[in-house]
Amino acid sequence: MTTVPQDKPIKKTRRSRSFVERWASIVLGRRIRWRPRGPGSRSLVGRILAINMITLLIPVIGFLYTDRYRQFLIDGELEALRSEGRIIAVALGSAAVTGEGSDKRLDKDRSALFLRLLTIESPSRARLFALNGDLLADSRVLRGGMVPIYSQSLGEPSLMEILSPRAIWRAVRRGGRQFPRYIETMPQRADHYPEAADALFGKFANGVRAADGNALVLSAAVPVQEYRRVLGGLMISRETTIVDERIASMQTLILTLFFIALVITVLLSIYLAHTIAQPVRQLAKSADLVRRQKDRRHAIPDLSERGDEIGDLSLSLRDMTESLWDRIDSMESFAADVAHELKNPLTSLRSAFETLSMVKDPKQQAVLFDILTHDVDRMDRLITDISDSSRLDAELARSHWEEMDLYALAQDVVSLQHQMVESDVEIILEPAQFRKPGFYILGAELRLGQVLVNVITNAQTFSPPKGKIWVRLVRDRGDILLSVEDQGIGFPADKLNKVFDRFYTDRPEQDGFGKHSGLGLSISKQIITAHGGKIWAENADRNGEISGGRVVIRLPEMPEDFQI
Repeated sequence: MTTVPQDKPIKKTRRSRSFVERWASIVLGRRIRWRPRGPGSRSLVGRILAINMITLLIPVIGFLYTDRYRQFLIDGELEALRSEGRIIAVALGSAAVTGEGSDKRLDKDRSALFLRLLTIESPSRARLFALNGDLLADSRVLRGGMVPIYSQSLGEPSLMEILSPRAIWRAVRRGGRQFPRYIETMPQRADHYPEAADALFGKFANGVRAADGNALVLSAAVPVQEYRRVLGGLMISRETTIVDERIASMQTLILTLFFIALVITVLLSIYLAHTIAQPVRQLAKSADLVRRQKDRRHAIPDLSERGDEIGDLSLSLRDMTESLWDRIDSMESFAADVAHELKNPLTSLRSAFETLSMVKDPKQQAVLFDILTHDVDRMDRLITDISDSSRLDAELARSHWEEMDLYALAQDVVSLQHQMVESDVEIILEPAQFRKPGFYILGAELRLGQVLVNVITNAQTFSPPKGKIWVRLVRDRGDILLSVEDQGIGFPADKLNKVFDRFYTDRPEQDGFGKHSGLGLSISKQIITAHGGKIWAENADRNGEISGGRVVIRLPEMPEDFQI
């Protein structure tokens, strides 16, 4: 027994492709790379084909149920043969009888003559049997010489004939039904045909047998009677292809339509799967590259020109990717800003501690202690605001959003500012009285209240003594505009876009250095953006001069028919 060396690498065999995959590669004119899928997964091609193939079962079921249509045609042909047999039997029972009383019987010569005359224009074959089962007359045999005009004897089929493709196809076309073979023996007797034997007992019977090719031999047997006395049995038979021809034409039409539908279904399924699977695979590959490479070079492809759900998916993935990159950039920038802002008080603390060990003068020591206290308070504010800002997105995601009236919230915040803040600045809310309907929005009440507190507090900082602050609410094209305007010096024209940046601060001298972290307006922008709104700063203008600063907030108004 030979063994395989363990140090030789085992050659991996290629995964065998299915017939659908190989055919899809041929149809599409190029090789398709099929990504390995996990256990239990299925290709889109297979799923689409499986769903579309279900509709193709309808013509297949129709093909199989053609047997009912065949039986309908056979029953019609048998009824016609039975009617023809009844007419001939009545004529024979009245014109071909000889003898008297109980000796009445069918005359052989007269029966043959009348049988020939009655069937001369008919394609049917008529055979008349006596009561003892002997053949009296045959419409396919010349009178006198008994020379057969038509005779067919098929015999029993062999095993090769039964299993031949033609026989199998014939069985499929006949709905799987197998008819007995037509066997004609010489000499003929009534007991060779069950229907003819039944006719000698006064019964009406039918028979269906298979002939050579696709033809069927249909037969109907009726008794020949004289006043209810059976004198013989008449069997009318006809070799007909009309049944199978009609069935074949219908089945051929069904099969033709089936194969046409099959080809169209497969091609359209492959095309549909290609148009779905290829872009999805491309999107998955790009997303995987972005995940592994962590590089902006591998951007999600833009498939928006498709104008379908996959195009929408590509746009969503692109937006999500850009949002993630923005979040990463924001985190990096935030970390850098935090490090920079913490270094300043830490440097001041270090200098104060180093100087404190060398200073012996109590007054100078007191000044150094004030600096240390101020820096510690500043660091505490920074750390608190930084912590609040870093948790803001997660807290907004967990916050319970509810229907709320922005006017009522502004009213509460204005009242709270009057009570909590020691200032001679007057805060005016417009409109002065509540109006119906209210200014309803969907949001987190506590966070929006935090925004109003930050903006109003910032306005109070820049307001002159005994100044005024206007808090206004108006509707504008389906949105609600909330503005906070003061009578201060306004915003520097080149700083309007920077006032919402982290750690940006430009306070008046009387407010003192280090009392604010510069995160208030930045946090406010985060909250407003999370609510689907916008916030910006502008200067109030009166008579061509800056009369103060204004912060404007735009939030979408809740529709009246909106349900949470």
